[in-house]
Amino acid sequence: MKQYSDITFKYLKNQKKRTILTILGIILSVALISSIPTMFYSMQKSEIRKAKETTGDFHFAYSDVEPKLFNRLKNNPKVSDISFYADIEKNIIFDKKYKLSITELNTEGFHMLPIHIRKGRIPKNNNEILIEKWALEKMKDKPSINDKVTFSVNGENRVYTIVGILENDMGSQYSGETRAFSLSEKMPSNKKINIFLKLKNKISIKNNIEEFKKMQGDGKFSPNDRLLRLLLQSSNSEVNRAIFIVCGVLLGLVIIATIAVIYNAFHISVIERIKQFGILRSIGSTPKQIRKIVFKEATLLSVIGVPIGILSGIFGLKLVLFIVSRGGGFLIKSNEVVISPYIVIGSILLGFASVYLSAYLPAKTASKVSPLDALNNRSSIKKEKLKRRKGIISRLLNIEYAMAYKNIRRNRKRFRITVFSIMISVILFIVFSTFTGMVNQVNGKGNEELNMDYKISKIYSEKESYSFTEKDYNRIKNIDGVKTVYKRYNTTYGTAIIPFDKITSSYKEAFDTNLIEDNNNKFNLTFTSIRIYDDEKLNIAKDYIKEGSINKEKLNKENGVILVLNNKMYSKKLDKTMTTDIANLKVGDTLPIDITKLYRGKEYPKNKINLKVNAILERSPFENEYVEGGIRIITTEKLGKKLANTVDKEKYKEDNDIEFEGINLLGFDVQINEKADRDLITKSLRKLEEEDSTNRVADVKASLEEEKRATLQMMVFLYGFIIVIALIGSLNIINTVSTNMILRKREFSTLKAIGMHMGQINKMVILEGLLYGFVGSIYGLIIGLPISYLLYNQLSGLSGFPWTIPWDNISIAMGGSILIGLLSIIIPLRRIKENNIIESIRMEE
Repeated sequence: MKQYSDITFKYLKNQKKRTILTILGIILSVALISSIPTMFYSMQKSEIRKAKETTGDFHFAYSDVEPKLFNRLKNNPKVSDISFYADIEKNIIFDKKYKLSITELNTEGFHMLPIHIRKGRIPKNNNEILIEKWALEKMKDKPSINDKVTFSVNGENRVYTIVGILENDMGSQYSGETRAFSLSEKMPSNKKINIFLKLKNKISIKNNIEEFKKMQGDGKFSPNDRLLRLLLQSSNSEVNRAIFIVCGVLLGLVIIATIAVIYNAFHISVIERIKQFGILRSIGSTPKQIRKIVFKEATLLSVIGVPIGILSGIFGLKLVLFIVSRGGGFLIKSNEVVISPYIVIGSILLGFASVYLSAYLPAKTASKVSPLDALNNRSSIKKEKLKRRKGIISRLLNIEYAMAYKNIRRNRKRFRITVFSIMISVILFIVFSTFTGMVNQVNGKGNEELNMDYKISKIYSEKESYSFTEKDYNRIKNIDGVKTVYKRYNTTYGTAIIPFDKITSSYKEAFDTNLIEDNNNKFNLTFTSIRIYDDEKLNIAKDYIKEGSINKEKLNKENGVILVLNNKMYSKKLDKTMTTDIANLKVGDTLPIDITKLYRGKEYPKNKINLKVNAILERSPFENEYVEGGIRIITTEKLGKKLANTVDKEKYKEDNDIEFEGINLLGFDVQINEKADRDLITKSLRKLEEEDSTNRVADVKASLEEEKRATLQMMVFLYGFIIVIALIGSLNIINTVSTNMILRKREFSTLKAIGMHMGQINKMVILEGLLYGFVGSIYGLIIGLPISYLLYNQLSGLSGFPWTIPWDNISIAMGGSILIGLLSIIIPLRRIKENNIIESIRMEE
């Protein structure tokens, strides 16, 4: 050995288990550093891609502007890409009742606008055209790709060749009005146009919004807000600031946690090797040389641990997302992890920096140790006065529990390191799981609507039938391949009379209330929509229950209803979208409603009907997830008709100036089997439209599938966060506690030598583990909850929702940390049981 630092190689080689555990701590920490930013980056890229597919790949849009603006914008040095489109003919009638508009746009427009081609290609000239699939099926001779169609354009018959079929749009199928696209590089001179543009990469979008807005003239200027928010270029500085703070807090927490985890590994290693450093000091090594030994050890371990940690973080993230995606039923291609070279380089630098920062304090501790104290191994043990204790602890606890308590009091540093490790894991889990819940509040989770294949509806007509029949229901249900048919009734509206003190404070703060007084009591007249669910829908609703139960017979017998109280709508008062319950109603409450007069002033309703709240749902299983103003009442067909029969139709028309519709079956939501023949089912359902002009059949699979994929993708990323955090937090606890146990083999062997049996040692260690877990969890909650609230303040500034203490996450974090801590004790205890007492006592740590 030529110099003191050469001892580092021999130590790492001889103490393989301790070295492996320390490297594992570095790997886990660096994996955390690399995986979390990679997940953020992948999530951002995925959301950007989704926004481009949904709203378009452009920054600014102008509508109804003069063509000369196009050339002015095209010559602007800040603009990189620009497109236009113009409607050259509107409302072309086909199949006697459907309408088609033909739109011409330039080549860039097909790439910048959300035009989704199902089959075929983009037009190459203005004689080629793209049309939706459903519209082609309605046209004469049902044309397809390469077929020719003739339309009257500007008074002349014009022949187009179909070169592509567009995905069916849900809205166009309902309205019966569609748009076809053709190519034209020449703008019409006598028509106003729409313009879309993108700025160059190095140009700040948010700083140029006002400049480009001034060019709108008589037209309308619209920034692509959804895309700009994701690019952190929103015109709203509050949005940009909130996103920066949220990302900064989460990434900062990850870095702090990383340093803490690595620090634990080094600190435990140094403390347990104090005697070795004392020997070196006693034979002449200087404090500087001791520090050099520790830093050299840190360098060697980093060279091994950092690259493995980065690879583990990225590929572990891919594995987690793959597993979660597969659990969702299919693998989402857009969920690929995007690897940024900047994140990899940053992770390497942060990894090495974290290791050196983590090694600094242990190195400083090792260099300052007194040779005499180190040789006696007394530097980490707190001395106690030898006096007989007669306190509560001594009286209530038996020997093993009393010793566990004394061990913690005597070795404060070891206790603090272990508690700190558990605390960091609890903080990470609480913050990230709470953040996931908040994002779900803002975005929504999606409901059963996303699982539909077809939506069949009635279009209002005074001349023809305005309701489907039970015969129609059975006909659809019996089509081969149809899995489930849900009935869709019309919505009845009314007014709920809710005690004013039950209206939530958050709702009062965000929205105007309708306060009335009656017999010195205050009430709020609340807009109410009444939805009728069939048996199939009621069964699905059971999965959305927040409180109460759903029983059809009980609902009919008790005038029982199911409530959705959660509102999501824009608040003019607060200038943001709010998500909040409108009232604090409970199961068993009586809810008076009046469906005879829709628009009332300040008078107390006289024609009220008392309903009983049987269940409250977290959100609506069908239609929109959240109510947009008021409350939503769900009930059975029998009770719905009973309520309708109480309405005086003449009085209703007199008060509301509209006819009372009663209860009508207006449509069906259809799900088909996975392996069913879709084309055959579509053909069977289209016959409904041929037989009755008021029927509309919309194939919504493609539209909803994209939305479902986007929702599932978000869920995969968010819960992928939690899985990664939980995994790394658990391994952090296991690593710290296991290392602690392995380094105490001599202590346990000494206890066995003086008469303690393994059962007593087990009890002593288990109590220590419980205390570690409990104290670490408490500190984790004290720090984690305020950080969660900070994130809530930022996110609620974008979209308001009430703050609730995450009791579920707290329970999981506390229970999980204690359980994992105890499990991490089991394997070391088994090894200690098998060790030779004399050899363990003689062992030099």
